[in-house]
Amino acid sequence: NSSMHSTGTTPERLIPQTTGVYQFNVQVQRSSGTADLFQPTMLDSSGNILAMVSAIQTTALMAIHSAAFKRFAAIGGYVVVDLRSDGASTHSLSSGFDRTWFSMVKL
Repeated sequence: NSSMHSTGTTPERLIPQTTGVYQFNVQVQRSSGTADLFQPTMLDSSGNILAMVSAIQTTALMAIHSAAFKRFAAIGGYVVVDLRSDGASTHSLSSGFDRTWFSMVKL
């Protein structure tokens, strides 16, 4: 629903609406391949790293996947994916079906 994710305000965040344990998954695929370090990192609202994947990507077809678990004892927190690269200054992500996504499931 719109409380868990907003496309207008802070669209990069997934926000749990109740306390409990959640599983977060991210898959990132770039639309072009370059031989540089590409690092998707999941962070919680306090800046703690939940998951980080470092990969040298040489082709556009390579997808990088990561998963993390987090217990929310209070509402108001969120999880975000930060994408970093040590190569080109700009990158574009593949946006076709099942290419690049970020999900949250309450366990």
